[in-house]
Amino acid sequence: MRYLLITVMFIISTTLFCAETVTVAVVPFSRGSGVYQNITDSIQYKVEHFLVKNGVDLVSRNRIKQILEEQKLSLSGLLDSSKAVELGKIASAEKLITGYVEKRGRKYFILAQKIDVKSGKIENSVYTETSSNDMFFTQSIKAMVKELTEDNSIKNGNNKS
Repeated sequence: MRYLLITVMFIISTTLFCAETVTVAVVPFSRGSGVYQNITDSIQYKVEHFLVKNGVDLVSRNRIKQILEEQKLSLSGLLDSSKAVELGKIASAEKLITGYVEKRGRKYFILAQKIDVKSGKIENSVYTETSSNDMFFTQSIKAMVKELTEDNSIKNGNNKS
């Protein structure tokens, strides 16, 4: 009986600590008129930062750029989710995070979506607006990432939340 209990405890602990790793690719965010590339890049860097802080395994930004160059995919073509999914498959990612940044007046509008690479289905979509006074968008982006990861479908078993 004692050996059975030890065996069961071992199986449970192994299952809990060896959860399948999910790899995520953050696709370069698209931008609307009036939004400078450095703003879009800054937002994407922060999304990547907070995803890693939430225990997500990311495909490197350099690998994404390399794939874009090799496949001759343009950033503007990534607005089409099928192109983004194609990029995710080549990068061996199970999930994608993609987004769009727009500016109207003094406000920025940021949309981020989590897409399942295998099915092409949008699993979650998060939208926020922030004033141009909040130049670094840090709190808005942190909240967006929290919402994108709250279902734990892209967090790994060994993360620190």
